[in-house]
Amino acid sequence: LGLKSDTFVAHFLGSGFTAETVKMHEDADKLRQVLQALESWPEITIVSVPLPPASGGKGLLNALADKLAVFASLVQSAGRVLAIEPMPGNLAGKSSDISEFLRRDELMNIGINYDTGHFHAAGESQEHVQEELGNRFVCTHLCDNDGITNLSLPPGDGTVSWKAVTGGLDRIGYRGSWDIEIR
Repeated sequence: LGLKSDTFVAHFLGSGFTAETVKMHEDADKLRQVLQALESWPEITIVSVPLPPASGGKGLLNALADKLAVFASLVQSAGRVLAIEPMPGNLAGKSSDISEFLRRDELMNIGINYDTGHFHAAGESQEHVQEELGNRFVCTHLCDNDGITNLSLPPGDGTVSWKAVTGGLDRIGYRGSWDIEIR
């Protein structure tokens, strides 16, 4: 079919970014295993890890930064880019908070996996997310929901403004893949 991917989404690593686990770095060994396995797939240039819902917020930002810096260093050493996929209620916050958080020197090379459904369920407009984080988009998960529940519906089956998504991606000059994520 000619399908190809440039992104490996390590959903299983998301469990390491909760309030209870963000200070532990044992999952760096799992990331090393992923990177070793990806040596057979040079077309995979992006490794994406989800930031799941978690309590603790601002009090854990330094631990989150430390862990992401370790992950970014490992991924960069393998010649790839680390992307985070922020879910509603993640430790870093909403798009404005994430933008500020990623300005830390040790996090400057981290990209964003732009999941339209996650930001929509967090109550953010696509235009605002693109304005705050668009310069960091390295991959996408285009999915829909009702703006309340974090679902992965096909585009058009919810209330995401697809005109804002597509127009915004064009406006900011995004040249990566447009990946549809549905359950």
